[in-house]
Amino acid sequence: MSQNQVPKAHQKSALKNIVQFTSSNFYRHMLGLATAFFRPGLLGPELFGIWSLLNVIPFYANFAHLGTRSAMRFKIAELAEKNNNSLKRYTHTTLVVTLIATTVFAAIMTGYALSTPLVSEMEYGLYAMAIIIFLNALYEHYGAEAKGYHNFTLVSQTTVIRYTLNFVFGLSFIWFWGLYGALLALGLSCFIALCFLLRKTPISTPSAANMPLAKSLVKTGSPIMALDLVNLTLRNIDKVLVASLLGAKALGIYAIAGILVGVMINIPGSSREVTEQLLMAENKQAAKEAILEQYMIKGIRLNAYLMPLVIAVMCYALPVFITWFLPAFNESILPAQWLLIGAFFLTLSYPVRGIIVFNHWQAKASLVAFIAVLIAVLMLVITLSTSNSLTSVALASSLSFVALFLLLSWFVYSRYQLPFSQFFKDVVSCLLPFSILLVSYLISLELTTLNWPILLSQLLSGLIFLLLYVPLLYRAAKSKHISLPTKLLKKLKRDKGQR
Repeated sequence: MSQNQVPKAHQKSALKNIVQFTSSNFYRHMLGLATAFFRPGLLGPELFGIWSLLNVIPFYANFAHLGTRSAMRFKIAELAEKNNNSLKRYTHTTLVVTLIATTVFAAIMTGYALSTPLVSEMEYGLYAMAIIIFLNALYEHYGAEAKGYHNFTLVSQTTVIRYTLNFVFGLSFIWFWGLYGALLALGLSCFIALCFLLRKTPISTPSAANMPLAKSLVKTGSPIMALDLVNLTLRNIDKVLVASLLGAKALGIYAIAGILVGVMINIPGSSREVTEQLLMAENKQAAKEAILEQYMIKGIRLNAYLMPLVIAVMCYALPVFITWFLPAFNESILPAQWLLIGAFFLTLSYPVRGIIVFNHWQAKASLVAFIAVLIAVLMLVITLSTSNSLTSVALASSLSFVALFLLLSWFVYSRYQLPFSQFFKDVVSCLLPFSILLVSYLISLELTTLNWPILLSQLLSGLIFLLLYVPLLYRAAKSKHISLPTKLLKKLKRDKGQR
């Protein structure tokens, strides 16, 4: 294959992969959203708070591979076209490191549960999570192998199977066994999906780890993992502090917001996974300047103009669903809406992360991003020590999302030696759609004071948003200020053909 040629398989399948993977993740989060409206009702605020705290554990346990999995994925993307047999060394070594580190993580959890006085639901929940994170480690490993080979069709199928089963099992098991039923559903659905994945893909069996290779993978992958870890911490630190300072019941109320944000960021998150994989396969030939424009700047603009539509739908539908189906969680409405609006800036940081990974700047970028975590902790501690308002917690978290986007963006602009004026101009261009989203939401808050039927006030709020927003979106599309990702691939192909 010529170095100046984009792999045809990648070009033809990239958009298909994005659509399939995004659709399966969107389906997953829609089921999660549906689950969010029956699980809290069946568990109640306190047990739902315990569930939400336990559910943070798998996200952190997923980093037990120490970065080897991230490095393996990109190594597969780099070597797969050459049909390099040495890939087995990478997959086997990654699997061994993952299993050892996950076992240690599970043992620490179990030891903590045995030695610390805890309510019974939390104690047995930790035992269950020790098993679940082990199953999930295997699931994520083989899923990462499939992603490395660009087999996003298999990943999408497995995602649909896992989360459909989790929904069905959860709906029935929670009814009979409460919190323990929710944990059983989580583990059983993961196990069945893992079995399906193993039937459809070559299995890497654990063998003696190549220690020099393991060290190399950790060295390569840990910076990639560090940036993800900072992002995860930023999204979960508010939950941990709410649980620690206000208790499980308050977390149960606040956790609705986190679920909705997880659904909302699915679109930019799934697209990022696919485009990063394609980008890393081409990193030796791609022009950095073209990549910056096509993958980051245009990606930020596209998110800035399209995500307010998603956020608005969720913000205005939420009060109706909560009022009708979960009246015990009415206090969650305002925090969830403000966190959704603040997460607008979190979605803008996803294209920035892609360009950071492309340039292998993750280690230094994670240190910059960690400033946003410190800002979040400081604001949250001050907020929680002076007020029990969950809305204030959501506002503090939202400001940390703004900080993350600004810090990472300026990091990239400064690395490319671009002037501050261009950075300022590009950031300001994203604020117009956000301003309309914010103004329309403030108008909706005023409408709720009129004591109209909740459905009527929210429909009117949505209509006001559309009347203000659609002309802006139309003008941006017509002036080509924003464009769809199909143009990205065409431009990338043309640029490489000219070199």
